[in-house]
Amino acid sequence: MCGRFALHTPRSRIATRYFDLQLPVGDVHARYNITPGVQITSVLATPETPVSFAFSHWGFRPSWAKKDAPTPINIRAEKAATSPYFRSAFAHRRCLVPANGWYEWRKTESGKQPYYITLKDPDRDEVVFFAGLWEPAGEGGDTCCAILTEPVSPTFAFIHDRQPVVLDPERRWQWLDPELSDRDTIRKVAPAVGPGSVDRVSGLHPRQPSGKRRSGVAGTDRRFRRTRGHRILSPGQCFRPVRGRPALRTSRSSR
Repeated sequence: MCGRFALHTPRSRIATRYFDLQLPVGDVHARYNITPGVQITSVLATPETPVSFAFSHWGFRPSWAKKDAPTPINIRAEKAATSPYFRSAFAHRRCLVPANGWYEWRKTESGKQPYYITLKDPDRDEVVFFAGLWEPAGEGGDTCCAILTEPVSPTFAFIHDRQPVVLDPERRWQWLDPELSDRDTIRKVAPAVGPGSVDRVSGLHPRQPSGKRRSGVAGTDRRFRRTRGHRILSPGQCFRPVRGRPALRTSRSSR
């Protein structure tokens, strides 16, 4: 699943590098602990606007649903195209959620242990793009969204059985295209929508937040867990952003 993630790359930089947008899109402060129920950066497309940046409420509810209807933050990719709750959005309102990495918790005998999964080479690919679905939310152009998940890649199977669907950046335009509505066509042009997408995304790799833009690690075990092409944080960690930003501390009861 995907319940928390980080985004510290400016929105304007993402817009310029990946979408050739020069218009100001509203930079925000670096966010190292993005939680459900808040406004998150999303990249949308409509027939009138090929691409736009929005702040979407992280929690999906179709416009026709009742106020007490569920507002899931994750949607199983296996059911997104067929579930009555999601199929219209899958066909016409797909979005991207940029992130620098995400957090996942592993169940152990002593409790839940946190891991942070991020890019192998942030200078080559600054962000990952989660596949998401969005809906209008009320008046004034507000939107809501959720992140698709899929069966976990073997690389991360020791942590959790689900992971966010991570799209190859080269397929970003096809995923956003509202003219594509057939499920099989969408899966063909965006092949990362399926088990193991993390292994197929060039350069994706979990590693320790470090350096000027990342945090240090504190805990009883500072060694890295290593896998082929990936580096994953060890258990017992505290993610402490630099420059005086609040620390992200994860207790056993946090998830």
